[in-house]
Amino acid sequence: MSALPLPQELCYKIIERLQGDNLSLCNCSLVCQSWAKGAHNLLFYHVTVDDHNFDRFTDLIISPLSTLPLSIRRLDLAPVGGADVRWLRRLIPFLQVLTSVWSLYLKNVDWSALNGWSKYNFLSIFRTTVTDLSLQNIEFEKLSDLLDIICGLRSLRFASFVKITWKDASFSFPSTANKSMPNTVNHLLLRECNIQQFMNWVLTHHPIPTVYHLDASFMEESDIIAIGSYVAILGPALQTLAFEFGGNVRSTTNPNCSSYACGSDPYSPSAPSTRSSAINEPTDHPLLPGKADETMTCGNLRRAVSLQVIYLHKFIYYSNPQLSNCLYWAPRVLRSINSLNLERVVFEVFLSSMEELTAHTIPWDTFDKIIQGESNKNIKTLHFDIHGTVDTTDFESFVCDKLPHCDSRNILQFKAR
Repeated sequence: MSALPLPQELCYKIIERLQGDNLSLCNCSLVCQSWAKGAHNLLFYHVTVDDHNFDRFTDLIISPLSTLPLSIRRLDLAPVGGADVRWLRRLIPFLQVLTSVWSLYLKNVDWSALNGWSKYNFLSIFRTTVTDLSLQNIEFEKLSDLLDIICGLRSLRFASFVKITWKDASFSFPSTANKSMPNTVNHLLLRECNIQQFMNWVLTHHPIPTVYHLDASFMEESDIIAIGSYVAILGPALQTLAFEFGGNVRSTTNPNCSSYACGSDPYSPSAPSTRSSAINEPTDHPLLPGKADETMTCGNLRRAVSLQVIYLHKFIYYSNPQLSNCLYWAPRVLRSINSLNLERVVFEVFLSSMEELTAHTIPWDTFDKIIQGESNKNIKTLHFDIHGTVDTTDFESFVCDKLPHCDSRNILQFKAR
């Protein structure tokens, strides 16, 4: 009497325990057809295609008998430097069989080398399936080319843009008027981009798109103004906020720059603004010329009353105070938080040795007082995300000594990357 076959669901559960062990998964895929499907779903879940493995990849998926296309869920298209600009154009016809991809990552792609028909076909393939989009190190001809990609993916939830530029630096409202961000987007990441122009487009929407998680990194003066306006509009909808400020706006010698962005009148640094717009809401304390007053707050941030997580990129950046947020921006941002829902604060730290800390005059006592304040009583974690070769144990001891109240609440956490 032959043994009854295992239910397919049970086969999947067994094979899932081999995730990450590609050799064993390959062996499982040779046992029988039912095992092959489960093994392929793990082996080919995340696929990276570049100009070197292009031919091998297309050979695997081109056959009508191939089961691999349905297994691919995350697709990275990342040619190496110097790749033939026709590479993506040649690949697009083969991608039509990838009907299960939900995560799409494009890096180093020459989008301008595609003709209009190729661009249309590419977006048509992923129009209804892709929910996560990440673009990195791509130069477009104009902003509207980027917006065509965003608006062409109607199920988009996560949108990440890192080192994205466009040759035409002008912003034209008529050229973007008919392009709308999908209302499904809830997570937006902008890093080393022209944030101001992108946000100008976002703010032309009616109604304004609502995201719950916002990450704006390496912001310059004009970017801060645009992000500040958006944060004020999002208000209680915003749950997670991540910041990094560019070197040009870290200096405390320019009161007009950050004062305007956070809510004070840039033309009157000695008194709060009396304007009533969302961008220029009066703050509790004005920004004094040439001085970083530790009591000042940002009116736009105070509107985020449901904020749960705040992440400060480059809280400490090696021995460079100009590229670190710990002295000027971090105290101001934390003092501006007006959310009793805030549970987690994350400081990103880059250090190669403890000696680099001597380059920073960090107001540790100010941070300790802010965190123990009444408005921050629900914070459960103050997390230090540590990058570099610094001894994590030494850094942990140092911080615990500098933040005694936080240490006594047992909320300090440290993780080396």
